[in-house]
Amino acid sequence: MAKIHINKFEYVKAIPLLKQYLNEVPNSFDAKMELSSAYISNKDFELAIILLNQLKNSPSESTNLSEITSKLAQVYYYQGDNFKNNKKFKEALSCYEQSEKFDTDKVKNLFHIALCYKDMKKYNKSIEKFNEIIKLYENFDDRKYNPNIYLHLGDIEERQGNIGRAIQVYQKFL
Repeated sequence: MAKIHINKFEYVKAIPLLKQYLNEVPNSFDAKMELSSAYISNKDFELAIILLNQLKNSPSESTNLSEITSKLAQVYYYQGDNFKNNKKFKEALSCYEQSEKFDTDKVKNLFHIALCYKDMKKYNKSIEKFNEIIKLYENFDDRKYNPNIYLHLGDIEERQGNIGRAIQVYQKFL
């Protein structure tokens, strides 16, 4: 039944059912992962983090470590987005940094870290992080963030009154 509620995006109904199932089958890895997903979707990030850390630190789940750490990256990333959307940039920054520790997509996290610094008006730190991404891209063919990086770098230059430099950077965007 919990799976049906999750598929219908009824996380409030799914969570108690998953907890009840885990009382009956306490070692169900799949149920714990489903519960963590339900917590994430319900924006109960701290509960998801607690559950995932318990799984991560459990010797019996060592074979599932990559799946657990991937889910930890996801929860921190979504928590960061939630904070960023509520203009809590310092908290968002902390979450994106945590996500970066677990995520294989370093660029995605660096991009959002750079945006947080930009929103906090810490332009030098933002530029530093955007430049880290550009450097990482030297080794990859996938450059999906590049245009946006140059848009943001140009905007930073413009905000700092460096119009000539902003134009040069914007040209890379175009």
